[in-house]
Amino acid sequence: PAFQRLQRGLRRLASSMVGESVADDALQDAFIRLWTRRTTVRSEEEAGRLLTTTVKHLSIDHLRQQQREASVSLDAPDVESRFQAVERIVASELSSLQRDILRRHDYEGEDYEAIAQSLQMQPAAVRMQLSRARRTIREIYRRDYEDE
Repeated sequence: PAFQRLQRGLRRLASSMVGESVADDALQDAFIRLWTRRTTVRSEEEAGRLLTTTVKHLSIDHLRQQQREASVSLDAPDVESRFQAVERIVASELSSLQRDILRRHDYEGEDYEAIAQSLQMQPAAVRMQLSRARRTIREIYRRDYEDE
């Protein structure tokens, strides 16, 4: 009975976030994760809290993955023009610090710690600058190029 009570509520939660087709997968993954922690879970309430949190996070992960997949289609014939548009934005709209961090992290694969150390910054500040740079690129691209 406890399993069925939890399952019904969690299915409603997942369905409201990601739809019926994905809800069952999220539930299954959540219950598998709970099963691996079964020796540390002390009550039905704790299990319910863990499952609810897990289902929410799995649903959000699914939505983010869908968003990433929808944001860039590499099969599009105009990939080169999109790339050039982004390069123009990077060159003209980002600060030299943002360009440097973006290049080092996204193109050269340096981690936040290494970049922060070489720039005498905190890793959180590096992440913030990278986030701002990406947001600027995204906003300007949408404003200037998506209506074409």
